[in-house]
Amino acid sequence: MSNKPHLTQNQINKIKESFLEYKDNTKLTACEIAKEMGLNNSTVSKWFQKLFGEEYSRISIKKFGWNRILTDNQIKYAFQKYKNGTPMVDIANVLGVKSDSLKVRMRKLIGDEYKKIAKKYKIEHSRIKRQKVPDKKIKEMFEVYKNRAISLTNIANNVGIAESSLIARFKFLFGDQYKIIARKRRDERKVTKKQYREAFEKYKNTEISLTTLSNNLGVQISTLAPTFRKMFGEKYLEIAQKKQDSVEICKKGKIAEKIAFEYLKLIDKDPIDIRGKAFIKGTLRRPDFLIDNTFVEVKTYVISLTGNGRLKGYKEIVRDYLNKETKTGKIINKGIIISTSNFTKEVEEQAKKDNILLINKKDMSNVFTKNNRNDLVELLNDI
Repeated sequence: MSNKPHLTQNQINKIKESFLEYKDNTKLTACEIAKEMGLNNSTVSKWFQKLFGEEYSRISIKKFGWNRILTDNQIKYAFQKYKNGTPMVDIANVLGVKSDSLKVRMRKLIGDEYKKIAKKYKIEHSRIKRQKVPDKKIKEMFEVYKNRAISLTNIANNVGIAESSLIARFKFLFGDQYKIIARKRRDERKVTKKQYREAFEKYKNTEISLTTLSNNLGVQISTLAPTFRKMFGEKYLEIAQKKQDSVEICKKGKIAEKIAFEYLKLIDKDPIDIRGKAFIKGTLRRPDFLIDNTFVEVKTYVISLTGNGRLKGYKEIVRDYLNKETKTGKIINKGIIISTSNFTKEVEEQAKKDNILLINKKDMSNVFTKNNRNDLVELLNDI
């Protein structure tokens, strides 16, 4: 492992926990896990291989459909469908394999004829160009974009159109409303390397914080910190450590957890930090904090009744923690869910039935203001 980047114990624990989700969720990829953790895809894959060995290899192969046997006749039939205009992805789905696996098999069996057709179709873009998406679907996706920490790239992939097309549709349908959100989330692409270098010099030589720097540059702190790590490596980490700018809180989730922890203390709760610890019997899943027999889970997005991909919903949170036994023998029979955004009406109604306490951004902001904690109000507004 000497050629792999050094990971903290916290990151290794997170990789172990993520593997459980990787194993259970057939659609979840190592690439998505890597993006969430701010690591390279290869790093996560290598650590999965190191920690879980044959189990990871078996799941990875099964997940991507490379080991599914197809007869020559099936491949020839698939090629005829492809030749007649059916998207490769659709054909692969019917056969139960990944499109990359099917491409390799066609190339091997069909040869030059496949290569000519593939070149003509420009297969990497053909499905996106052909697919039509109605305005109703675009409007639904805008609500997702507006209320959740999800990128335009992911939304575009989900609906099957190019990101540039999605942006054009958002601009046409929502105008200034879209531009205001986009300025907060996507203007980081307009920050040049020169500006990042100048910002780092300021960070290195003055008392300026990452929060202030990110505001000055018009990017989110969750973008600035990984960029500094990538561009300046150990130099940045040393300075961050001296300034006590925790590298872990550079992500939205870590900032939210820090804010939530301070909030709980201000309302006279005594939370125990169990992040990164295997605290519940029989599983590596654990909430962020524990207060006696009450779990506390912190999220940064609008929480719906059920989850969406990597974003946990109310039901998943309650299922994972409520009525579970801790390693100290306690039964967790109560819960607090904190969102630095908000909750849907369905969640509010269900939480009343389940006796789960919900705390949103407004609740926290009121307590911080009352206690003159403007620093926490500023952090809360940054998310």
